[in-house]
Amino acid sequence: MKTINNSKFSAALLGIALFIAPAFTYAQTFTDALFDKYGVDEDYTTIHITQHMFELFAEVDSDEENDEFLEAVKQIDRIKILVTEDKAKAKKLYEEAISEMKKSGIDYKDLMIVKEGDEMIKFMVHKKSNAKVAELLMIMYDGKEAVIMSIYGDIDLKKIAALSKSMNINGFQHLEKLEDEKNEK
Repeated sequence: MKTINNSKFSAALLGIALFIAPAFTYAQTFTDALFDKYGVDEDYTTIHITQHMFELFAEVDSDEENDEFLEAVKQIDRIKILVTEDKAKAKKLYEEAISEMKKSGIDYKDLMIVKEGDEMIKFMVHKKSNAKVAELLMIMYDGKEAVIMSIYGDIDLKKIAALSKSMNINGFQHLEKLEDEKNEK
């Protein structure tokens, strides 16, 4: 019977582990990479709202006004917002976000594009194979400020505008444009 050299066996196991590991680890999206890259710069503001925060909202006594909000956040896993008000950095962030989105390999579909004066707002969605929206992405640039907002979960677009009315967070006011678009149809 032939014995296996421990160092060769260990090297083979390590090679297999390195090959398989990416399938089991968290896949970083292009927006996650932007947050990691710019989140340490004091000219950027980052906001990350986790599912645990939404679970806390659900524990609060409900009334009719909050029901719409609670229904909207029920299926959201996380919200990430990246903002800069530095004019030069805003343009760079906007251009990089568009470029990285195209290179990401994720099939984002335009939901709505608003161009008003210098302001450009793009709402895009990434759908799961079952046709549910997995991510709502908003990229906004107005010549002075840039906002990248990514909402992950099983998203109901009919209910998402309720978030903009209930949460006073920079960038959320643009979600109302989704509601306005829906009401115009």
